[in-house]
Amino acid sequence: MKKLWHDKSGGTSILFIGLVFFLLIISILIMEMGAVYENYYDAETILQRCCNSAVEKNMSDAYRADNILYLDVPGAKADFTSYLESDMPDKYTLTVKSVTGTASPHP
Repeated sequence: MKKLWHDKSGGTSILFIGLVFFLLIISILIMEMGAVYENYYDAETILQRCCNSAVEKNMSDAYRADNILYLDVPGAKADFTSYLESDMPDKYTLTVKSVTGTASPHP
């Protein structure tokens, strides 16, 4: 390596250009991974919000006063898909294979 620093043939500049190119590629990859993570987090937040809204809307208020939780499962499934279609931006392609639910929570 010491020979490269004292050599006047231009090997140091080639090494420097290669190092700068490598650092540039690494920084671009890190920025792209940050953008991918941000898009994933946005989609995950929208899915969670749709699920929470569908469950809250279809929770039976008649039983809630007695601390008995009862969910209208078909209504919650329908509301979840409608919320998902209206809230999810067009830049995401999402396929939901199945949505399951139970009328009462697990003990």
